[in-house]
Amino acid sequence: MRVFFCIWALGLGLGTHAWAQPTQVWQRTLNQVPSISSFAGDVYQVRPSRLVVLGGTGPTYQTGLVPITSRLWQLNGQGDTLLSRGYAFKNGGYLNLLPLRGGDWLITGCADTTAASNSYDIAYFSVRTDSLGVWRGRPRYLPQYRYNNAPAPVLRLPADGALWAQTVNLTPYVQGTVGGGVDAVQVARLDSAQRVVWRHLYPGRTAAPNGISVAAMAALRDGAYVLVGQKNRAWQSPYGNIVVHSGWLQRLKSNGDTIRLAAEYFGPISEHYDPHEVQATPDGGFVVAGDVYPRRYLPVFDSNASANGFLAKFDSLGTMQWEQRFVGQNAQYPSASIHRVQVLANGQYLLTGIRTTPALSDPNQAFVGAYDRRLGAALAWELPVETQGAQLQTALQPDGTLTLVGQRTIPHTVGGQTSQDQAGLLTRFAGLGAPYQPAADFCRRPPVASAGFALNPAGDTLRLVDFSSGGPRFAQVERWRWHFPDGAYFDGPAPPPHRFAAPGPGPGAAVTLTVTNNLGCSATQTLYPFGRPSAAQQARAWAAQASVWPNPATGAGGATLALAGLPP
Repeated sequence: MRVFFCIWALGLGLGTHAWAQPTQVWQRTLNQVPSISSFAGDVYQVRPSRLVVLGGTGPTYQTGLVPITSRLWQLNGQGDTLLSRGYAFKNGGYLNLLPLRGGDWLITGCADTTAASNSYDIAYFSVRTDSLGVWRGRPRYLPQYRYNNAPAPVLRLPADGALWAQTVNLTPYVQGTVGGGVDAVQVARLDSAQRVVWRHLYPGRTAAPNGISVAAMAALRDGAYVLVGQKNRAWQSPYGNIVVHSGWLQRLKSNGDTIRLAAEYFGPISEHYDPHEVQATPDGGFVVAGDVYPRRYLPVFDSNASANGFLAKFDSLGTMQWEQRFVGQNAQYPSASIHRVQVLANGQYLLTGIRTTPALSDPNQAFVGAYDRRLGAALAWELPVETQGAQLQTALQPDGTLTLVGQRTIPHTVGGQTSQDQAGLLTRFAGLGAPYQPAADFCRRPPVASAGFALNPAGDTLRLVDFSSGGPRFAQVERWRWHFPDGAYFDGPAPPPHRFAAPGPGPGAAVTLTVTNNLGCSATQTLYPFGRPSAAQQARAWAAQASVWPNPATGAGGATLALAGLPP
């Protein structure tokens, strides 16, 4: 522990560059085939030797002969394609990728629910595939409301469930129409079979419901979920009444109920906010990244105003604690955008985005960098990325490696005609620093497994009742598993009376209850309804309910011990 503390202090003394020396490891072009352009929609790193990219291929500008097809690529750790599987959809495609147990995938997207050539009744759908991308069944649609052109973030929940947020169009579909109507944010909870458990609208059918969208979603340490997006509000500007685009927040419990925030909107009303990403922070709050247009509405409305990238830190109640803005490096067009943020273990924030360069002809306007609050407005380090426009990325790996997916322009010559078309570009970086691991941090306040029991006079029928709690303030228990001494088990909060062959098991026979909350954290209680356990059994039961972790704040050699039902 003393060695760890000395290294930590040395890192602070040397500055942020002591934490990471990032380098580019390799770069690969995805699906570089004449007459076909490719693009990525999502990317996931399964393990160091396997990447999965969800995207599509489409026609080049000149040929226009190939329909757009959703596509799933599997690549090795060097970016070489191992498998490519296409999925044809009319008026739609895939959006998000989520890993499930056993190597399966949950894929979400949007597509036309009819086969009519002039139909645009596009709705969200989900489909489960095996590890090779082969469908395990038919897509499940959410047909009540139509798809709207906005991100649709999805979070993995315990037991292969998912929380899925979408911007939807509440106006019923009319044959021959394409767009327009009233928008809302819909959140759907799916079980392991992709069936809808619940579905809610936020903020619902308000007096002025136009212009609301959701961009990102994250789980917080207190068991709640936070949504970020954009919502319109009226403003009396110096030149008249206008509608402005503001940042929007919403917190939810795991059953979809809303939790009161300090404010629904964030940022000055005179500035246009466009959030892209939200991530939980170790203090129980969250950080939001995106674009802000400080001169969109003042002194007059300017549709060509330059964007700044912004990074804003909020506490758990949604109060903004600080905001940092980033500008481009070109004096005439100082635009910048932050697309993704990841919290690092050393307190920095890993950012990916775009910002103009001193020479606008330079195509390398994308970047990856780290922001340290202690350095003011400057980035701790920054590297250019050879992509144009927005980037996608895998999660930062524990070893500090990160894969970015973007697009670059490559020439295609078909029939003597050359066009400049887009190709997917993968770039692997190393040495970016260790990520903050929210999963482990969430479980420092695990659920508490607690049950009572009663035996009938014959001693052969056991009745059990659950008194478990979810752990943090807004966490809720979502899985129960009861194991009986005869090897049987039951899933659910209220097991029916369990009858044993008379007489019942002897002394020391155990019943165990394992509960899991919505953050994926578990706890186990061991009961002995038929008599006292042996000393060895009792010791094993206590050990199973105990957890310990280093605590540098207590000094050299400090540690924190937690036992079920007691404070750490």
